[in-house]
Amino acid sequence: MRFILFKPFHKRAARLLACVMAGALLGACAPGQANVPPVRPETRQPAASMPVVQHAAATHDERPDFRTALDTTPLAFVPNRGQFDARVAFASANRNTALFFTSTGVTWALGGAAPDAPKGSTQRPAITQRFVGANPHVVPTGDDVAPTNVNFFKGAPKDWHADLPTYTRVVYADLWPGIDLVYQGSDHALKYTLMVKPGADLRQIALAYEGASALQVTADGQLAVSTTAGVFHDQQPMAFQDVNGQHVGVAVQYALASDASTYSFHVSDYDRSKPLLIDPAVPLYSGYIGGAGDDAATAIALDSSGNAYITGYTYSLESSFPVASGADMTFNGSVDAFVAKISADGSRLLYVTYLGGAGFDMANSIAVDSLGNAYVAGQTQSDQTTFPVRIGPRLLFGGGVDSFVAKISADGTQLQYAGYIGGAGFDSASGIAVDANGSAYVAGQTQSDQTTFPIAAGPNLTFNGGVDGFVAKISADGAQLQYAGYIGGAGSDAAAAVTVDANGVAYLTGSTNSSSSSFPVKNSFDTSYNGGVDAFV
Repeated sequence: MRFILFKPFHKRAARLLACVMAGALLGACAPGQANVPPVRPETRQPAASMPVVQHAAATHDERPDFRTALDTTPLAFVPNRGQFDARVAFASANRNTALFFTSTGVTWALGGAAPDAPKGSTQRPAITQRFVGANPHVVPTGDDVAPTNVNFFKGAPKDWHADLPTYTRVVYADLWPGIDLVYQGSDHALKYTLMVKPGADLRQIALAYEGASALQVTADGQLAVSTTAGVFHDQQPMAFQDVNGQHVGVAVQYALASDASTYSFHVSDYDRSKPLLIDPAVPLYSGYIGGAGDDAATAIALDSSGNAYITGYTYSLESSFPVASGADMTFNGSVDAFVAKISADGSRLLYVTYLGGAGFDMANSIAVDSLGNAYVAGQTQSDQTTFPVRIGPRLLFGGGVDSFVAKISADGTQLQYAGYIGGAGFDSASGIAVDANGSAYVAGQTQSDQTTFPIAAGPNLTFNGGVDGFVAKISADGAQLQYAGYIGGAGSDAAAAVTVDANGVAYLTGSTNSSSSSFPVKNSFDTSYNGGVDAFV
């Protein structure tokens, strides 16, 4: 089970964890710190050759309160040193949810209600993931100490529990013969992992959700768990083995027991002498970029450090839009393009900047070079009196709607160049790529003929009629169009995306309804127009 989180676990959360557990489970929380030595963490590590099975819950529907509770589950586990019911080995809680790890299963309860709350007490929904056919005497241990300690103060000082360690992992060793179960908090998510030692029988594994009204394997391979608080889904697992240093896929799926209340994993043939990893994709962070108006992201790129670069357009003024450390911190009117850089862990907006003038400005594509500079392409109705033209490739607005291209420094504070690519008609850039030398390649569509469009070198210097695709290469300093030309026929043609190889060769794809009599087909596996609208490459 994974619960997606949006904020990192820090000292404030640690204090909240201590207070919530003391309040929900013990009845009180008081400030203070006792001088008690920290409990040493368990240091047990699974064998390197152990096969691994992972599985996650990443989506939820129907009840937003249930989702909110799960999404804010802390990622640190507190050992029981007498502050909880004796059956609980580890716990984790916030204002909405409490997690309790016992020898026979894991219970999470909305509202922080203890699993052994007195009869007649008010409790919110609780779900228990029970270990079926497992060793009931296994005692879970903590592994990988977290950087936060917590306190529990209730009653007389002799009953206080201070400076308790927290852990990022809870390990059930040999829960089934040769199989460990590990719960782990990492990257703002909670997951469980089945670690199977070589030779162990995967068929031993069986789990049940007590408190769920129904389990169902969906058409796309997820496990749908219906509860009184809504439905959540355990993601479809994906299996891999390490073979000669490479991941080799192994088919895996959920298998429901005949009573449809217990589930296991069905894994196809694999090498039982080698590790097996079942690793579903999981969202690591999620959040908003926007203000009081309408905001839309149109493209995303990543740098080598995992920072994300988002571009799009916004109607939101700087009073509500989260501009930060950007080259342009002021909304320019009508609709502005924007560019945002997000840290690899999703916790910070490294910069957010507007890009535009007095008219309608929309960014459609973004690329990033090895230094973290962002290259953005789109369309604009803003002329050179308000659009932040700088260096090039063209400093004069062509009329109507022009394509634009811009380069933004790695820290977001400098617009290194910005200019137009367009003529008197409608021009819109929809794709951009950058090569190792910093040259940008822009693709899109245009209605501007060769008398006003800045053709240079090709690939085709003559407008073909209707709407043509175009491709252009901009020098690394942004000052020159090294080439610019049309790709199209007598019909409507549009280049949608572009990429570039190590030799500087550009590859384009898009759509056309131009027949082969006018479209420049060449060296193709399909030289015949198929009717309607065809893709081209």
